[in-house]
Amino acid sequence: MARKKRPHVATPDEVRISRDGDFAIIAYHDETIETTQYRVGSDRLTRMTDEDILALWNAGLATAIDDVTRSRRDMRALLSDDGTLHGTVESYPNAPNQPFFRVGQRMYTAMELAHLLGGYVASEVIVTIVPGSGPASEPPRPR
Repeated sequence: MARKKRPHVATPDEVRISRDGDFAIIAYHDETIETTQYRVGSDRLTRMTDEDILALWNAGLATAIDDVTRSRRDMRALLSDDGTLHGTVESYPNAPNQPFFRVGQRMYTAMELAHLLGGYVASEVIVTIVPGSGPASEPPRPR
């Protein structure tokens, strides 16, 4: 029996989404592509539309190895002369609980950002939060 193809970033008309407990079942209409059980959590799943689930799934898939390798090369262009990466934290319209990091015109998921930083193993990373001008909740204060 032939091995099925790995899932890819899909449009809503390419997949059928169902729910089973904590899992979103993402079945591609093309039966040569693997069906995926994507763990989201039952509480979250009840609040999410199929479009929300697909947006979350696609964002995760965007960190595929080929994309990560290309992005690591491209990351040098995102750094300022002093090696600083400047961006803003934003929420995705269809999944407000999933923060994205915007650098220029590109949005990165937390996983993509982690993969990008993987190209700098043994480097020190400093995260500085600077309050922005957009609407956001106030961060929790240290205890």
